[in-house]
Amino acid sequence: MGECHYLEGNYEAQFVITFVHKIMKEIGINPKRLLLEWASSAEATRFVKLMTEFIDEIKGLGKLGESEDIEEETLQIRLEAAKEALEKAKLRMAFSKQAVKLKQKREKGEKIDLTLSEGLKKMIKDEFSLHQIILYLQKSPYSSSNLAKKLNIAEAEVEKYIASLEKKGRVTVKESIPVPVYIIKN
Repeated sequence: MGECHYLEGNYEAQFVITFVHKIMKEIGINPKRLLLEWASSAEATRFVKLMTEFIDEIKGLGKLGESEDIEEETLQIRLEAAKEALEKAKLRMAFSKQAVKLKQKREKGEKIDLTLSEGLKKMIKDEFSLHQIILYLQKSPYSSSNLAKKLNIAEAEVEKYIASLEKKGRVTVKESIPVPVYIIKN
């Protein structure tokens, strides 16, 4: 990266990859499925080697979700939840805010840390979980315990997300005997 004249773009690209890797981890997708490496136009042999190794790695991982042991329906919901979370301004704005801070540090000559802030990591997890809950509830009524199993998170976390969705008028209780079962509000 040292000989490249496009350092700013390289840092931005690395930060985007860090962000996408975090989202991939939330989905359950192996982050090895996305690679960022540098090769100049004078490094054709290196480029071919990088591409060959990456293609072999992907072939070894198999179809998306296979090596990750994710059922097709679960994978589809997780991918859709990630897409919906990323379409909302909240997550994109938080990402942009941290990217601007990194750029300012670079301009001041300070050391750049491309790791995501704890706040951004939490927001990714929260938005991803909220959108999964919405998608599951659009398909069928669920209790918080069943949603917790689907999302592989604590029931208390699901209840926190449900409470947030109830406050926004997005979710309502369908029945509460013996436990509350939630649906998307029409």
